[in-house]
Parts: sequence; C-alpha cells; structure tokens
Amino acid sequence: MRHGQTETAKANKDNDPLLQAQTYTTEEQALQGLQDDWGMSKDEAQNAVAAARMAGGFSKARANYAARALAATGTGYEDIEQVQKTVGRIAESREEAADMLGEINAVTKGVGRNDLAPGFGAHMAAYDAAQARGGYVMGKDYLNGGADGTEATALYTKAAEDIDGVTVMRNKTVGVKNMAKGLAQSFQDAEEAVAAAKTSVERAEAKARLGELAGHINKIEQGGGYASATNSIAASKELFRPTSGQDQPAKTVVGPNGTPVQKPTAGRLAVAHEASRVSTKLNPTTQSLETIYQRTPSTHVTRNAPSGGNTPPGGSFNVDLDTGRPKAAPNPARTRTPEGRAIGRGYDATSPQTINNPYDPNRPG
Repeated sequence: MRHGQTETAKANKDNDPLLQAQTYTTEEQALQGLQDDWGMSKDEAQNAVAAARMAGGFSKARANYAARALAATGTGYEDIEQVQKTVGRIAESREEAADMLGEINAVTKGVGRNDLAPGFGAHMAAYDAAQARGGYVMGKDYLNGGADGTEATALYTKAAEDIDGVTVMRNKTVGVKNMAKGLAQSFQDAEEAVAAAKTSVERAEAKARLGELAGHINKIEQGGGYASATNSIAASKELFRPTSGQDQPAKTVVGPNGTPVQKPTAGRLAVAHEASRVSTKLNPTTQSLETIYQRTPSTHVTRNAPSGGNTPPGGSFNVDLDTGRPKAAPNPARTRTPEGRAIGRGYDATSPQTINNPYDPNRPG
C-alpha cells in the first residue's frame, strides 16, 4: 500500500508542521532543516519532529508524499521559494522534479494559492536554473535572491497576470501578499527601465510593459470589492498605494486656457496621464509650458473640456491637431438656416445652392 493511502497519512494530511518535518529523510536533517529552511524555532522544530516520528517516521517515500500534501493544505508553503527548495531537495532526477512540480502547480490553484502556480514551464525553468547554480544547500537561498529576489518576483508576477483581478483578490491572504509584492516590484523595475532606456525603441518597449502592469493592477484594485477586508488592506499596503504615484509630488504645468494643470510624475497616475496623450509644449510666445491635448483613438478624454462640451468617443474635444490647442467654439447663430430650419452637415450659409440641394447621405461626395 502506498504511504498516502495509509490511515496514518490520511489522519495527518492537514498537519503542516508534521508534513514539513517529513520532507526530510532523517530526524537529524529535519531538526536542522526546519529551523534553516522553514524558519521554525528550536522548540517548534523538536515538536514537529516528534509528531513525525509518531506518524511513522522518515523516508524518501514519505518525503515525496509530504511535499505534495503541503500544497493541498493551502498553508503548507509560505512562498514559492519553499516550494522550489523542497522539490529541489527531494527530487533525485529532473523527471521526478517535473512530476512533483506539475502536481503542486495544479493543486495549489484549487486551494486559493495561485501565487504558487505560475505555470509548469515557469516552475521547471526556475528549477533548472537553481540546479545549474548548484542545487539545494540547507539554509541557503534556492531561487536567485530567495523569496524576495528577481526569480520569485518574476514567478509571482506571471502567476498574477495569468488570472483575473477578482481571483487574485480572493486568494488566501498570504497568496495575495506574495502576488502583490511581485507586481509592485515588477512595476518599479519597469519604471526604472523607462528611465534608463537609451533608445526610442527601448523606451517604447519599457513603456508598453509599464502600461500592461498598470492595467492589470487597476483591474486587481477593482476586484477588491469581491475580497475580504483583510485581503483588501494587504493588497493596498503591498501594491495599490506603492504603485499609485499619489505619494509623489505632481508637476504643475500651464493648461491651454492659462489654468494650472497638475501632471503626475510617477506611478499608475502618470501612466494614465501618458495614456491619455496629454503632454506639454513650450509656447515660443509666452515662453511657458502648455498642456497639449492630442487625439487619442482609444481614450475618451474629458480633461479640461469647455463648459457644456461633450468629448466625442475616440478623440478629444475640438482640437487643432497641428497646434494641439482647442478650436474656437462654433457660432450658435449658424446652426439654423435663415428660414429657421435646423441645418446639418453640408450647409453653407454663403451658398444658396445648399438650401436648394439639401444634404443627401446616399449621394457620393
């Protein structure tokens, strides 16, 4: 009978400390490893080892089973570093590691731990990279930089981008925190990439990535209405506020009507400002910076629109595309014919032919 099918294994399938202890093959390894790899105190490690001993002890088969069972509890692994390190320690071949990581990646999705499921391919790439660096060493980082390093950040970011914002927010709190930290770090890295870009191509690529991250973070923030208060607070602290840009000073520029406009300088506010294609231009006459409103095919821009004016979808309000400045408002007196009839496209008050030949939408030209 397989160990996982025994009554003892079934009785202890939700006991995280016991399972963590049984991921080692000897008591001595477990006692030291629980402190170095899992962050337990000496007393906690001794208690976990004693429980594991009473539950059948230690073996390679039990270690393999325990690593998988920890994924099913939803609380067995604190972060993706622990997942990778545990598999890297137990697996004796790449094939065995692939089998373990594939199951863990699938099982964690069903227990509210999408942060541990960046995808089988991503897991294996991280495993291969760690093995190339020397593999598992007790008490040492397994991933590059450990739980908060570049590899963990990339894995958390991918896990978050593979699911919708509501699902992110409905994960277990530890999962929300991990994905939030990963996205926040990726957003910061993208901002730095924009600033460090040396060519227009590099800058465009960096800005595109920054926009993708900002968009997904906005969707996650909108999904907060479906989350617990605890998860909303955790995400706000780790992700929403750090990436918003609201804590960074805005830059004051002169608007087209001479009114001051606050231009965000960092964070998602700055990304949204950039996406609306609002920029500044030096007026050679006044030698002052003015805000330029450009046509934006995918954005409904209403910023600083004239009173009573509506912005047409797919573009800004009446704008001269050559100068970027608002056009003069139409003359209300020219909206009707001399006879009082409402006029539409094709009417020319200086040409009597227009009245005699009203606009026909089916007529060419």
